This record gives sequence, C-alpha cells and structure tokens, in this order.
Amino acid sequence: MMKYFIFTSVLLLNSVMSGEAMADCATNQLTDASNPTLNDLLSGHTVCEAAGDAAATGPDQSWGVQEEHRSGGELWDYKRGPSSTIDPTKLIGAWSVSGTGANTVVNYSYLAGGGGGIYKVYNNGNASYDICNGPARVATVTVVPSIGSGCSGFAHGAP
Repeated sequence: MMKYFIFTSVLLLNSVMSGEAMADCATNQLTDASNPTLNDLLSGHTVCEAAGDAAATGPDQSWGVQEEHRSGGELWDYKRGPSSTIDPTKLIGAWSVSGTGANTVVNYSYLAGGGGGIYKVYNNGNASYDICNGPARVATVTVVPSIGSGCSGFAHGAP
C-alpha cells in the first residue's frame, strides 16, 4: 500500500523540482499515432521503476514500483506476486490513455486517494521511458511486455 503512495509522492515532488529533475521531455513522445502507441506500450504490460535506495542491500533495500497495466484500465501492484501470503499482488487503482497527437497522456488514479496525475511519456531509445509532467522528468521506467511475473532484479524489503 505504501509503495504506490511513495511512488506517487516521488512523482509529484519531482514534478515541481528543477535542475537535476529536468530531462529532455520534448522529443520522442509516445502518442496515439507513434510506434508503439502509448496505449500499446502500457496495456497488458508491467511498468518497472527501481528508484528506491539502490545503495541499500538485504532486507533494508527499498525499490520502486512494479505496476501492471491490465486491459480494461485496472492498475495492479505486483508486490511479491499473486501467490505470496505476505505481500500479494493487489488492485491499487486505474489507468487510461487519452488525447491525440502531442496531447496524448496517461492518466493515473489510486484507490487509496492522493497522488495520481496526468503524464506524457517519452521514448529514450534505450529500452527506457521518461514519464514527464511538463518539462520535468518525474520517473524513468522500463517495461516488461507481460503481467504476472513482476520486474526482473527487483528485491523486496522485509514485510
């Protein structure tokens, strides 16, 4: 439950910062007409963002999110997976793509309230994507082209 709240808080915090939070956020935008389209990139796929404390190890290691963008607009947090009795996969909110051309955006809303937002997505050309709020990069993510398996290399802290 805290992961998506923390992720959303980081997105919002970074969106108001300047300097190092700035990225290109101007070229290679994914739209309704790009290849792939923004919807194609997200639908049925898991978005991975591991901007947690990468210097930490063991049970203190903190990771970002593993959000499954399920068809129909459901947003699920993979956590430790659907068979985990400690921290199972859970519905956390909704996602959708709207707009056309340069106005194409991904919309997030979370069941726990707070956070959420509207973002443009840009292809970095190196299998990563920047999620941007205006000119500010709020996260750099990779995408697993499936759901149900989480993000490779993600570790989980103690429950």
